[in-house]
Amino acid sequence: MTLAACGLAVGAGILLAGASPVASAAPADSNHSSVSAGSASSARTSSSLRTVKAADTNKSRTVAKAPAAAPVAAAVAQRRLPTLPSLPTPVAVIHAVQDAVTTLGRDLSRLTVKPTPTSANESSTATTPLRDPPAPGDVVYGNPLRNVRYFISQGDNNTCVLSSTAMVIGQLKGAGGMPTWSDIVQEAKDTPSYSSERNSGSVWSKLLKKYVARTGNIYDPVADEYVYYVDSMALMENHGVDATMTTFTKSQGDLALASLKSALTTNSVLVAVNNRIWAEAIGGAHSARRFGTANHAITVLGINETKDVIYINDSGGTGGQGLAVSLDGFMEAWQRGQYLSVSARLAAPSSQAALAA
Repeated sequence: MTLAACGLAVGAGILLAGASPVASAAPADSNHSSVSAGSASSARTSSSLRTVKAADTNKSRTVAKAPAAAPVAAAVAQRRLPTLPSLPTPVAVIHAVQDAVTTLGRDLSRLTVKPTPTSANESSTATTPLRDPPAPGDVVYGNPLRNVRYFISQGDNNTCVLSSTAMVIGQLKGAGGMPTWSDIVQEAKDTPSYSSERNSGSVWSKLLKKYVARTGNIYDPVADEYVYYVDSMALMENHGVDATMTTFTKSQGDLALASLKSALTTNSVLVAVNNRIWAEAIGGAHSARRFGTANHAITVLGINETKDVIYINDSGGTGGQGLAVSLDGFMEAWQRGQYLSVSARLAAPSSQAALAA
């Protein structure tokens, strides 16, 4: 497949929230148990033993014998107290506590984020365009079965950032709130760029010389220049969506992946990858030119931790909907863009009202 080079990303180590501008840019786009020892309790039975004495009405008379004294004593002898239950030994208590801790650990381990794409009103695995969909019991971050439907193709131009932005908006607002490709292109054409100094002071000055001068807005359909990732945030704001841009250093891959999994539980996410390494990851031929930074935007649908794959909607080329890609291959391509991600969620009602005013 052909992946178009599409835009520029912000430099490493920057965390942007909402519509915060950045100082420089870099290229990018073409889911109790307790143990207690039972207290021993005993119920004692008691009966009053009466000593029957002979009547002493006349001293000259024979003293009467005490009636049935022996049988009463025999009855008392036959009445046995209940056996008291034995208290647990200290060793038994220790073992019981250890068993309880083990059980509690197993219970806590089940609190890991579990798959969410199994609701009855969502696409079934028999009809979804998602490749290698989650199986029952798979641990999945995000909702790939639901979000795979929000897809548009960028065509043969440098609009992967714009297309991915539209797909993210669709995931959050549904089909009725998702811009078409033409809509998002026109909007970008009419929206000023975040970066007022995008043509100066950049470490990518050599690359910038390959493109015609900017108009000052996000995208010029005639020049068809790449789109800055930071500008996707301005477009999201236009649709009542708050966005945060995050990057990590090249040595922070584990932290970046953990952050991505966390974001997928509540947000929609687009990321920046190197297009040549990404092409290999999705089944393309190995490229000798495996260098450079991120220059392609893709939309993340979810991560299947059980299958060790990531689900992607890729607007570039053909057949980019619902890709299931090796997580290792994705991480290598993502690392070239300093693990840049734009994480988005619907703005608070007050913010949306302000935008509409």
